[in-house]
Amino acid sequence: MSDKNIALRWSKKIYTNIEKDIDLPRVFLDYIPKNIDEYNTPTKKKLFISILLPIIILGNELVLKDRELMKIAFLDKDAKKIQYYSKKYRIKNFKTINFLKVSSSQVNEINEELLQKINIIPISMILAQAAIESGWGSSRFAKEGNALFGEWTWKNNAGLKPKYNKDAKFSVKVFDNISDSVNSYILNLNSHPAYKKMRDYRTIAIKEDKILSGYDTSNYLDQYAEIGYEYVLKVTSMIKNNKFDKFDNIKLEKLN
Repeated sequence: MSDKNIALRWSKKIYTNIEKDIDLPRVFLDYIPKNIDEYNTPTKKKLFISILLPIIILGNELVLKDRELMKIAFLDKDAKKIQYYSKKYRIKNFKTINFLKVSSSQVNEINEELLQKINIIPISMILAQAAIESGWGSSRFAKEGNALFGEWTWKNNAGLKPKYNKDAKFSVKVFDNISDSVNSYILNLNSHPAYKKMRDYRTIAIKEDKILSGYDTSNYLDQYAEIGYEYVLKVTSMIKNNKFDKFDNIKLEKLN
């Protein structure tokens, strides 16, 4: 989407749908325009948001699909599927479990842990972190590697080295498209031990039928960056200042 007129038409369509409470089209772009810095700041932000929203919503849809398939696996006592989701979502002691010979108590523990892990992330929080970590799509990592969330990797040749620290043992993970970046980020928050408090909060909020807001959920992101709680303040400020919470209940067009 390098043509400015096409980009602006796309952004206008998304925002028109939002204003009219119309579900968004199932169109998923592969990357943030390389020339996004050529737009003025308000236009740049709107374009960034309009590209990401359908992708974020789809990412949450895929998580809910995983959740339903995981439930079916337990109902069917499908050991291979249970093992698959246990590995994907990094349940405790995964490598030591013999999934063909698990006890009923172990099955219940695994099921409970997966139910806590496989669930949606608030749209507003995802938008806020993407904006912060990618500089509204302007960062080198976003432009060269479709990396919107600054995820690290220690695998050789699997990422981009930060220019300020070429001797770093880590790289920033790169992706074929921004959908892969969003999905990887969601899986990271849903599986990594560092975000257990966030998942605990989400579980309680959903059980108590509370609104799962990005603003409140962001309070548990203190381990996402080296700056700790200061990072929480950055995310909550981003959500508040840009009124991202208005996007939390947006949906995609229903599949035929």
